[in-house]
Amino acid sequence: MTKSHPGIRPDPARPIISIGTINVDQLMGPIAHWPQPGTETVYPDYEMRIGGGCGNFGAALMALDAHQHIVVNVGKDAMGDWLCTQFGPLADHWHRSDTVTSVTFGLTHPDKERTFLSNEGHSSIFDATMVREMLA
Repeated sequence: MTKSHPGIRPDPARPIISIGTINVDQLMGPIAHWPQPGTETVYPDYEMRIGGGCGNFGAALMALDAHQHIVVNVGKDAMGDWLCTQFGPLADHWHRSDTVTSVTFGLTHPDKERTFLSNEGHSSIFDATMVREMLA
C-alpha cells in the first residue's frame, strides 16, 4: 500500500525539464502495399505534426499547461522554424544547428500499424555541450 502525503504538491514555480529529441512527423496512408519503384501513389490521409520523444512529451505538457523547459536542438531550416512556432516562447533558447531538421515519414497501414522512415538531420549532432548551454 502506498503512503499518502497530504499537502505535498508539485511546485508550479519549478519547471519540468525535458531533454531529448524533437522532429517533424509527416504521416501518410493508408498504404496496403509498397509502391513500385519509379511510380507515384496518392493516399487519402496526410498529417504533419510534432514528433520525437521530447517533442511529444513537450506537446503533452503544453496541453496540460504545465510549467516546462525543453532542451532540444533543431536545424536552421523551414522545418526547424515550424517546430519553433509550435512551441512559441518555449523555443526561444533552443539550439539551432547548421543542418537540416530531422523528419520522419510515417506510413500508416490498413491494420493501423505504422512504418517509419527518418533522416538523421539535427538529431545526430545533439550533444552534451548543447544541453549544458541550454540549461545555463
